[in-house]
Amino acid sequence: MRDTKPSGKRSVEEVESVRPREGKLERLKPESTKHKKAKGAKAGVGTDKEETLRKTGIDILGEVGWGTHFCLFYHTRQDLIDILVPYFKAGLENNEFCMWVTSEPLKADDAKRSLKRAVKNLDKYIKKGQIEILDYSDWYTKTGEFEADRVLQGWVEKHDQAIKNGFDGLRTSGNTFWLAKKDWRKFTDYEAAVNSVIGKCRMLAICTYSLERCRASEILDVEHNHQFSLIKWKGDWKVIESSDRNQFEARLAEQTMISEALEHSKKEWVETFNAMSDWVCMVDLKGRILRTNRIGEEFTGVPLDEIIDQSCCRLVHGSDKHIPGCPLLKMLETGQRASAELQVPDTDQWVTVTVDPVTDEEGKIIAAVHITRDITERKRAEEALWESEANYRSLFENALDMIHEVDEEGRIVDVNKIELETLGYSREEFLGKLLLEVIHPDYRKVTKKVLERTLEGEYVRAYETAFVSKKGERILVEVNVVPKIEGEKVVGARAMIRDITKRKKAEKKLLEDKKQLRSLASELSLTEERERRRIATELHDTIGQSLVISKIKLDALRTSAPSGDLATTLEEVCNSLDQTIQEAGSLTFDLSSPILYELGFEPAVAAWLTEEIEEKHGIATKLEEDKQPKPLDDDVRVLLFRTVRELLVNVVKHARAKKIKVSICRVGGEIHVSVEDDGVGFDPAEIRATAVRKGGFGLFSIRERLEQLGGHLELESAPGRGTKATLIAPLKREKINKGEKR
Repeated sequence: MRDTKPSGKRSVEEVESVRPREGKLERLKPESTKHKKAKGAKAGVGTDKEETLRKTGIDILGEVGWGTHFCLFYHTRQDLIDILVPYFKAGLENNEFCMWVTSEPLKADDAKRSLKRAVKNLDKYIKKGQIEILDYSDWYTKTGEFEADRVLQGWVEKHDQAIKNGFDGLRTSGNTFWLAKKDWRKFTDYEAAVNSVIGKCRMLAICTYSLERCRASEILDVEHNHQFSLIKWKGDWKVIESSDRNQFEARLAEQTMISEALEHSKKEWVETFNAMSDWVCMVDLKGRILRTNRIGEEFTGVPLDEIIDQSCCRLVHGSDKHIPGCPLLKMLETGQRASAELQVPDTDQWVTVTVDPVTDEEGKIIAAVHITRDITERKRAEEALWESEANYRSLFENALDMIHEVDEEGRIVDVNKIELETLGYSREEFLGKLLLEVIHPDYRKVTKKVLERTLEGEYVRAYETAFVSKKGERILVEVNVVPKIEGEKVVGARAMIRDITKRKKAEKKLLEDKKQLRSLASELSLTEERERRRIATELHDTIGQSLVISKIKLDALRTSAPSGDLATTLEEVCNSLDQTIQEAGSLTFDLSSPILYELGFEPAVAAWLTEEIEEKHGIATKLEEDKQPKPLDDDVRVLLFRTVRELLVNVVKHARAKKIKVSICRVGGEIHVSVEDDGVGFDPAEIRATAVRKGGFGLFSIRERLEQLGGHLELESAPGRGTKATLIAPLKREKINKGEKR
């Protein structure tokens, strides 16, 4: 036996029809001597034969004598109802005190409802005190555990009280579904004691055992402690005498194997049935519910056991009559599946009900399967869709942008007014055209691909194409396309179109202006450099030389002059000329490095590192270069040198660096110049944002100038990790080595 208690939820069998079933009842074998004793000889209290025989209410048993103690093996809740309801009905009608101790799967409230259907005046019997229907926990386990002596004494007391109160005797039944495996041996000993006690009293007792919870050996234990057993065999009830043990064991083994296979299949089916999200129930031809799955509780708000035997019209529609359009009536008329969408009265709930016929072997309709699905959310969505569709039509017709729809073949099935006006067509002329007919030939290929993607369910955003108007004008447009879906199928596409002809012209003009601006900026930079070079040359060749000659003459005059005020004055003038000559040299170098023109880019950078960075600011520097030829156009050479100086100045001002390294190398047809420091570093994104907010151009200006010359800037930096800026520019195209152009 299983030693775990069942969950609170009832199985499918629990919601079967609670009406007693009609079925053939027969004995397993002809009436035996032992059974005859059960019917007559067990008087127990010495009364005459007529008084000792009691009607059991069970057709297959008829009458039995006082002291009869037998068991019932059941599969389902309905098995209990089929036997125990008529059993207790007969006891009530024959002046017996009845005590029904219940457990799963037929608990006290369920048992009472079942008995009340058969005994219309049951409340009168209850008020009279002739029947008690208890839960097992109020009888077998009142103290929290099973105490055999206490329970046995309780039966004796109930018997004596019944006789004292004028009843003919005590009729009982107890269900053992609650019994745990650990208590099995204790309970079998108790049953043996009960068997001996009942034989001495005016008592009838049925002990009920679930076949699902008993092993074969336990069934034999039960059979041994009872005079005979009731069991359903191949659909019919049988009586099994204790003397039939060998035959019973053989049949039990067969039944066990069959039951296990059936139980496994039934369990899988029940789990699937109860896992359904739709309410599934079986109804008779009048609409009375015979079976239901668990979801029925959620649909109706009624407990499962109360749903059985109720009219589906009453539960779902609040009516005792079939409503107009009832799918059950349609199914009965046609013999085929019928469906209907219905609103639950006085609510906003909508359901769809599908009814399928259930037929017997001859094809006659004997019942129907109802499948009820809640479609409230779908209905709300449909209403919202209709509302949104109305809003969409208003937006569609009054939109400032063009909108059209195409079907699966790419034919235009709808278009708004602004598109017709833009392209110059009437609605009649435009509808039905293939979309590609009004697309400019240069854009048909891309438009066809976009349409194919959209019809596969893909959204396409902001692609550019061009229409051809009725007059042959080319109209550039930007299009967003979405699939048009009905149900789960793509049935076309909807396009929102914006005329970008003017924008494209403006963009083209802007690009041309930008190109021209870059050219002017480059030319301005070269012009500026040429002017710097001219001034620097003039300063060096004319003013510088004049200053040097003047100093030479003054030095000669100073040395020939006698000591005194004149000599002192001449010395001061000579020192002043020295300072002026040095400043003029620095100014010349700042304006345009003569080394850059006379010796080249690398020497100019080396000189600037030494003189301006190491000597003036005490920062260690290092120059690495690959010694390869790097021919540069004048504008590239000048830009690179000025940019390197600007980067180095920034390092001195902001980086707090201790070391600077400049690397110059040739990579293919390009020159790569890197300026790297070990300073505080920065976040490039933050610097760009700050430059935009403050209107600065620093790195942006460098990048723009390089891009104008065909190069670019690469920047690597992070807070606390220093900075590396790499300038990349093209080398001068010239003939080298055997006429090869680089």
